[in-house]
Amino acid sequence: MTSTESRPTPNGHTLALLFASGLLLASCASASECDPNAVGNVLQSFGCNVGGGFDAHLEEQRTELAAVVEQTELTEAETARIEADAERYATDREAWQRKMQQLDAQLALLQLDVIQTEASNAEEEAMLQALREELDETQRRLSVAQAQTTPVDPAEITQLQTDIAERQKAISEILETIVAE
Repeated sequence: MTSTESRPTPNGHTLALLFASGLLLASCASASECDPNAVGNVLQSFGCNVGGGFDAHLEEQRTELAAVVEQTELTEAETARIEADAERYATDREAWQRKMQQLDAQLALLQLDVIQTEASNAEEEAMLQALREELDETQRRLSVAQAQTTPVDPAEITQLQTDIAERQKAISEILETIVAE
C-alpha cells in the first residue's frame, strides 16, 4: 500500500464480527480462568459474565468453602472428643492414684498387724517354752518323788500334780490364742 492509499475502514459488519469472535473466545474461558480478581481485560470479563464463567467460579469457591467448613467441623468434633477423652483419662488416673494410695495404706496396716502378731507370737512362744520347761521340771520331780523308796508326803505329790495340771492348762490356753490369730 502506498501512502496515498487509504486503509479500508471497518464497517459495522466487520466490527460485529470482531466483537462476536471476541465474545466467542471470551465465553470459552473455563471457571478457573474467570476469577473476578484475575480477569485481565474487558473482553474476557464480558465473556466470563455472559458465558457463566463467573458464576461457575463462584460455585467452585462455594463448594471448596463448604468442604473446608465441613472438615473444620469434623476436626472440631474430633478435638472435642479427644479433649473429653483426655479429661476422662485424667479423672480416671486421679481416681486410680487415690485407690492406690488407699491400698498402700491398707497394706501398711496389714504389715503392721503382721509385725505385731509376730511379736505377740514370739512372746507367747517364749512363754510357752518357759511353761514347757517348768512342766518338764515338775514332771521330772514327780517321777523322782514317785520312784523314791522312802516315803514321800502325799501332799507334795498332790501339789506337784496340781502344778502340772495348771501348767498344762496355761499351755493349752496359749496354743488356743495362737491358733485363733
